[in-house]
Amino acid sequence: MLDTGLDAKAAWVGRVLGINVESAPAAKPTPTQAGAPQQSFVNMQKSRLLWVGARQKVASQIDQLKKAIAADFMGDPDEDAILDEMDALDNILVHMDERLVDVLDDLLDEKTSEEERASLIVNARGLLGEYVNFLMSDPLLKKLEGDAPFGVHLSVASTMTSTLKSLSAALH
Repeated sequence: MLDTGLDAKAAWVGRVLGINVESAPAAKPTPTQAGAPQQSFVNMQKSRLLWVGARQKVASQIDQLKKAIAADFMGDPDEDAILDEMDALDNILVHMDERLVDVLDDLLDEKTSEEERASLIVNARGLLGEYVNFLMSDPLLKKLEGDAPFGVHLSVASTMTSTLKSLSAALH
């Protein structure tokens, strides 16, 4: 069961973003509880490509931003401190990781049994909930939108929001 804070967050995500967060990562239901429907092979392929593409897009934007900031502050007395703080940008992709790709790969494996598929769907939904919780709670991620003063256009939060919304629909 979600704690009170997570219940409120999950409700907000459902209401505002249209993403159905069924459970917190710590409280995953069993496959029979989840009632996992048969997921189409094509949907799983599209979901995998969508997540990989979103991560690549975000990684590219973060890399461009880091390079632009480093170039602008080269030789500045605060250069070292600024470069150290930019490590926080990498934290986004640490949390929005590749575990979902691994789960989707397993779902795409024709050797995976129906029982395993049901469990994998539950796992994928749990990962989506984890990613949504991070998206909602990370203050830095929310600031990475629009034109940065370094000549870099950012769409990190909106990319992840729209991707998670699409993935949620595909996995439910």
